[in-house]
Amino acid sequence: MSDGWLEDFVIECPLHSARFDVRDGAVLASPAWDSLLCYRVRVNDGVVEVHL
Repeated sequence: MSDGWLEDFVIECPLHSARFDVRDGAVLASPAWDSLLCYRVRVNDGVVEVHL
């Protein structure tokens, strides 16, 4: 998804055109079946922190 297109809260897969909500990973458009894994992130003093 790093090469996907992002608009508002929707990211689109560049390979299959499936769409997902970046807030919770929910599928918004086919051909995807499964939601994406999402992680809480924040920027702290210029460092991106990912909560795993």
